[in-house]
Amino acid sequence: MNNISLTSKNNKSRFHWLNVQSVDESHQASMQYVEICQRHALDKKWVLLVNPEGASLTALNELKHLDTSKILKVNTAKTPVSLDNIKSALRKGNCSAVVLCNPCLKQEEIKELQEYARLGKTECVVLTKQNTLH
Repeated sequence: MNNISLTSKNNKSRFHWLNVQSVDESHQASMQYVEICQRHALDKKWVLLVNPEGASLTALNELKHLDTSKILKVNTAKTPVSLDNIKSALRKGNCSAVVLCNPCLKQEEIKELQEYARLGKTECVVLTKQNTLH
């Protein structure tokens, strides 16, 4: 699994507001969902999963100590979610994390997401399969 972390030069705490992670199989994606949700379990904010693979969500349901009531799943197959909507969700700060699953993003869009995540103090995780970033 490859991991690229982007930090803001102005952010003295060096918090990684945006992480791009390459996953090879649904088990790796599942472990990432679990890690992210556990990391933000005490935040009392939403964790937004955009286009998660259904089989990868099984591990979240199996964790008895994880409150899944603050996990939102959005599937864009029926209702498209624009990049502007994602940037808005990041900037507003109502979510502790936004996870984008296998999006097709350009490098400049990744940089925009990083800035909006920093502004809203919202972690943004981009899980990709090979060759999905342009």
